[in-house]
Amino acid sequence: MSHAIVQLSYLVATVLFIFALHWMNAPVTARKGVFAGVAAMVIAVLVTWGQPEVVHHGWIVIAIVAGFVALGGMNVALLLVVLGLISGLSMPRDRLVLALAAVLALPLIGTALGNIPAIGQQLGAVMANLQLGVAGAAATALAIMLYELTMEGVTGMMGSGSASGSRATA
Repeated sequence: MSHAIVQLSYLVATVLFIFALHWMNAPVTARKGVFAGVAAMVIAVLVTWGQPEVVHHGWIVIAIVAGFVALGGMNVALLLVVLGLISGLSMPRDRLVLALAAVLALPLIGTALGNIPAIGQQLGAVMANLQLGVAGAAATALAIMLYELTMEGVTGMMGSGSASGSRATA
């Protein structure tokens, strides 16, 4: 997919999300807002999924199916941890520190939001659920990073790296 087409698709999805939020403010246009939000999400997911960097297509399908099937009968906290574990498969190393900081900060934010009189308990529960998902993603990314570092160390000790001496390439 061309870079320009990808960027244009993301722009269209963003505009649709903004209109969806605006249209959902009034009961008369709420249905149009829902449809715009769904269209924006479908565009964003399909364009992202079509990127050559995405290699774990099976896990994405499992996460989508689990999101639809499990909402009715499963524990939401367990579902969030599982989806977090799956999403951690594609987390870059430079985002791992940010994810770990979020795992530490979300309970503090949830406690602070819990003091809001009308909706504090609900906001605290949302922060706890976000923490579960981010913790699952960070755990998977950390496990993958440690595995890669261990394998680099083992192959370095065994001497099965590149051939000795440098080769000139033309």
